[in-house]
Amino acid sequence: MACRLVGRCLGLVANSTILAPTCACYLMRTQQLWKLSLVFIGALVVLIVRLAQLQLVEHDDWVRAALRSRSHVRGLPYQRGSIVDRNGEVLAHDRRASDLIFEYREFRRLHPAGQLFEASSLLGGAPGGLEWCWQHAEELAVRLLRLTPDELSVMKPIVRADFLFYLRHLAGMDQWEESKLVQVWAAESRLPFKSAFPEAQPDALANIAVARRDWLLLGDYLPDLIGELEQERRQLEWWVRQRALREAAGRGFGLTAWQVYDKLSSDPVDAVEFVRKLHVRWGGESLAADSESLLRMLTTAPAAKIIGRQAQFDAMGAVLRGVEAVMPGDLLGARRHITRDIHGNRLVTMRRDIDYDLVDLLARNPTVYPGLYPQEVHKRSYPESTSIHLVGRLRSPSVEEAQHYYELREDYRRLSLLLERTAAEESSLLDLKEELRTTALRPDEAVGASGYEWSFRDYLRGERGYLESLDTATGGQWELAFHPARDGSDLRLAVDTRMAASAEDAMATGARIARHRLRQSGATNQQLAHLLPLRAGFALIDLRDGSVPVLATTPSYSASEFRAEFAALAASRDLAPLRHRGLSGGASGAQTPYPGSTFKLVVAVEALARDPAWWERSLLCQRLFRPNGDDGIVLHCEGHHGEISMKNAIRHSCNVYFYRLGRALGYEALHRRALQLGFGVSVAAELTGVLAEADDGVATGLPAWRLSGPNRLLEQGGNWLRPPEEVRGSIAPMHLAIGQSHVTASPLQMARFYGWLATGKLWQPRLVLAVGGQPQPAIFSRPPLPGSVRKLLQQALREVVENPAGTAYDAEYPLATWEVAGKTGTAQVGRQGDGSPIPKHAWFAGYFPWSDPRYAVAVMCENSDLHGGEISTLILHDFLQREGERLLQ
Repeated sequence: MACRLVGRCLGLVANSTILAPTCACYLMRTQQLWKLSLVFIGALVVLIVRLAQLQLVEHDDWVRAALRSRSHVRGLPYQRGSIVDRNGEVLAHDRRASDLIFEYREFRRLHPAGQLFEASSLLGGAPGGLEWCWQHAEELAVRLLRLTPDELSVMKPIVRADFLFYLRHLAGMDQWEESKLVQVWAAESRLPFKSAFPEAQPDALANIAVARRDWLLLGDYLPDLIGELEQERRQLEWWVRQRALREAAGRGFGLTAWQVYDKLSSDPVDAVEFVRKLHVRWGGESLAADSESLLRMLTTAPAAKIIGRQAQFDAMGAVLRGVEAVMPGDLLGARRHITRDIHGNRLVTMRRDIDYDLVDLLARNPTVYPGLYPQEVHKRSYPESTSIHLVGRLRSPSVEEAQHYYELREDYRRLSLLLERTAAEESSLLDLKEELRTTALRPDEAVGASGYEWSFRDYLRGERGYLESLDTATGGQWELAFHPARDGSDLRLAVDTRMAASAEDAMATGARIARHRLRQSGATNQQLAHLLPLRAGFALIDLRDGSVPVLATTPSYSASEFRAEFAALAASRDLAPLRHRGLSGGASGAQTPYPGSTFKLVVAVEALARDPAWWERSLLCQRLFRPNGDDGIVLHCEGHHGEISMKNAIRHSCNVYFYRLGRALGYEALHRRALQLGFGVSVAAELTGVLAEADDGVATGLPAWRLSGPNRLLEQGGNWLRPPEEVRGSIAPMHLAIGQSHVTASPLQMARFYGWLATGKLWQPRLVLAVGGQPQPAIFSRPPLPGSVRKLLQQALREVVENPAGTAYDAEYPLATWEVAGKTGTAQVGRQGDGSPIPKHAWFAGYFPWSDPRYAVAVMCENSDLHGGEISTLILHDFLQREGERLLQ
C-alpha cells in the first residue's frame, strides 16, 4: 500500500508538470510539491527501515520484553549445609518453615485499606495513615465516590490516572472495558462518580464489609496487623524519601543515586564539600536543613525508635518540598518510579516461623489477603548447646551488603530499559540477571556471622534456584526457564559432642571436689568464690590424625540464650561467657593466659638439644633468687629444693632451676625454640585465620596463618610470643623460662606441644574432618629432637603423675590409672590496684597412655587461685572416668 501511495504522489507530480501553464507561480508550486514528496518519501523510508529493524534485528528483544510483561519468576530456596560432629550428631541444620511476607505494592492495589489510603494521599489528605483510613473506610469511600471530573482536573495527568486506578478498583471495576468507561467519564462527564456509575458505591461498601470480615479471621494470629502494616508502609516511605533525595542530589552533578551514596560514604572530606555545594544549589539558608543535617539524611539508616524515625521522616519531607520549589527538575518524575521500585521490590518479613494454621489460611485465600503471603524458608536450628562458640551463628546482611544488592539490581534495571544494547551490555545484563536470581546476597538472606558458619560460609551456603513461567490467554502457565536450587555442602567436625559434654561436666565436678577439699582445709569464702563458677578451658587432640574431639569451655551459653540475653552475656566481663577458654582469645588483663610451668618443657628441650649433659647438671634453689645480687629484684620458688637436677626440677616444678637455666640459654634462643614448636601463632587456623603471606611463615614447617575475620577474637591474644627486639632487661629470659609475661598459650596450643613431646609430630589441629564429603588433610611437621632426649623428658613427665613427690600425684584421684604423663602449671597474672595478687591460673598438660601415646590433653582453670594439681588434674580424672574406656578402645 505504501508503494501505491508513493506512485500516486509521483503521478500527481508528473501530470501537474504537463498541464501547468509556464509561469513563475506554477514553477514555485512544482518545486514545493517536489520538496514535500521528497520529505514524505524520506519519512517512509525511515519507517520501513525501522519496521525491518523491529522485525528482523530486534525481534527477539521485543519478544523477551513482551514475555517479561506477562511472566513471573518464583525463587526456589536452597538448604544451607548441615554441621555435624564426628559421629554424625547434628549441631546445626536447616528446617523448613514459613515466614509471613508483606508486599505493599500488591496490598495498595488490591485491598480497600490500601486503595483508600493511596487515593486520599493523591488528593493530599491521609494524615492518619492506613489505620485511620481503615477506621473511617465507609465514610472515606462515600466521600471519594462523590468527586466529579472537575474536582480532579487540577491533578497532573499521571497523578489523575493513578487516582482513577484506585477509585475504580475500590468500586470493583477492575475489567479493561470498565477502565475505558472511567477514562471517558474523567474526560467528558460532569457527574459525580457514584452518579455516573450507580453500582459503584454499593459495591465499594460491600467490598469493605467483606474485607472487614476476612480481616477478623486474622485477628487470632495477627491482632494489630493494620497498625503493623502502617509502620512498614512508613518505613518504605522513609526509603522512598531518602532515595528521592539521593537521586535529586545526583541529577545536579551527573551522578546516579548509588554513586551519590558511594561518594558520601567513601571520603569524609569529599562528602562535606559535595553536600555544601548541594545545599547551595537547593536554596542554601532557605532550605529546611543545614549541610550537616542534609548529609545525615542522605547517608543515615532509619532510627531504631519510632519517635526518632518520625523526626527523620518529617525532616526529609520538608527538604523534598523545598527542592521541588527551588529546583523542580531535580525531582521531576523521580518519586513515582522510585515508589514503584521500592514498593514492588522490597518485601517485608512481618513474622518468622508462623503457625501452620496461618499458612493454610493465607494459602487457601490468596486474593482475600493481597500483599500477605507465606514464603517457604529454611530456618537454622541449633539442637546442641555444646560447642556453640565454634559452630557459630547467622546474621542479617549488613547495610553495605544490602547496598551492594540494590546496586546490582539498579544496574540490571538500567540495562534492561535500554532499547539498543551492545554485545557487552547484553552479556552484562544476562550475567546480572543470573546473579540476582541465584548467588547475590539478598537483604532478607542470612549469612554466616561467626564460628564455622562464617569461616566455611562459602561451602555451607547454597545457590538459589528459580522457575520462570508465562501466563497464557487461557489462564494456564508455560514454563520458560527452570534453574534448580543447589543446597550447601555439609560440614563434619572433629568434635565429639558426647565427649565435649563430658568435659563440661568434668569441669563442674572437678570444681566441686576442689571446693570440698578447700572447705575441709579451712579455706575462706573468698578463696571458695574463685571457683563459683569455674572458668576453664579443655582441649584433647587425637595423636593419630591430629583431630580435636574435645575443645570445651565454661561458662558457656546456648543459641537461645545468645538470642535472648546477648546484652547480659556481653556485659559479663569477669565470667566472659562469650570467650572460648579452650582457645583463650579475647582475654582481659586478669584473664591473660600465661602457660606458667607447663612451658618449662620448652626450655628443657632447648637446653638438652644444645647439650644433653644439662639433664644431670644440678642448680641451686634456695627458694629466693636474686639474679643481680642485692639490687632489689627477688624471684620466688614454691619450695626450697637445694641442689636439684633437671629431672627433679620438672617433677617438683622448681622455678629457681628454670630461672637459672633461662638466663644461661638467653631470650633469643628460647624465643627461636618456642617459634619452632608452634608458639606465637594461631592453632585453630581453619576457624580463626587465613593463609598468611610467604614471609609470614614460622619455623614449624607448617603452613603459616594469620588471624582474620570475626572469629579472630576466639584466639586473639591467646597465642602470643614477645619478639626479642621488644624485650628490655636481663630478667626477660627468666620470666619466659617459667611461662610468664612474654608468652601466652591456649589449652589447644599446650596440648599440641605435649603431643609433640609424646610422638615427635607437631600437628596442625584438625577441627574439621570433611567438607561436602571430602576429607580435610591431616598436616603435621617434625621439629627435630634426639630420641634419647625425648625418652628422658617422657620419663620425667611420667614421674610428675606417678611419683608421690610429683606435683600431679593424687592418691584419691590418680591419673596414673590411665597412664597419663604430663606437667602441672601455676601461672601468676599480676597484681590488682590495691597491690594484692590477681588469682592465679591452674594448668595441667600432658598425654596418655604413656606406653603408646594416643591423646594429648590440656586443662586450664582461669583465676582459680589453685595449683594445677589441686583442680586441673581433678577435672581430667573425672573426664577419663567418663570417657577413658571409650577413648582407649
